[in-house]
Amino acid sequence: MDGLDAQLPAVLAREIYQIIREGLVNAARHAHASLVEVDLKADDHNARVTVSDNGCGFPFRGHYDDAALTSTGLGPVVIKSRVASLGGALNIDSSESGARLEVTLPLSSPRA
Repeated sequence: MDGLDAQLPAVLAREIYQIIREGLVNAARHAHASLVEVDLKADDHNARVTVSDNGCGFPFRGHYDDAALTSTGLGPVVIKSRVASLGGALNIDSSESGARLEVTLPLSSPRA
C-alpha cells in the first residue's frame, strides 16, 4: 500500500476490500493462479487497486479499458458493478499467462 497516509472513507474501504476479495477469488477459482499480487495506492483524488495473477487469464485477450468492457459486456460482473457504483473505472489486461485488473476509484465517492 502506498500513499495511504489519511484514512479512507469507511464506505470506500469496505468496497475496496470487496473488490480485492472478488479479484482473489476469481484468480484462484477461474484462472487457477498460483500467484496473485495486490497493490493499493492513493493520491489526493483517487485510490488505485491492481490485482495481477499468473493464471490462464480471461477468455478474451488483450487490453480493455472501461469503455470497451462496458460496450462488449466482457469482464467480471461483480467487480464491474461495484466499480461503476463508485464512479470508478476498470481496465483489464488478459493473456494466456495471467491477468491484471486496474481499478481507479475517486476518493469522494458518489455513495459516500
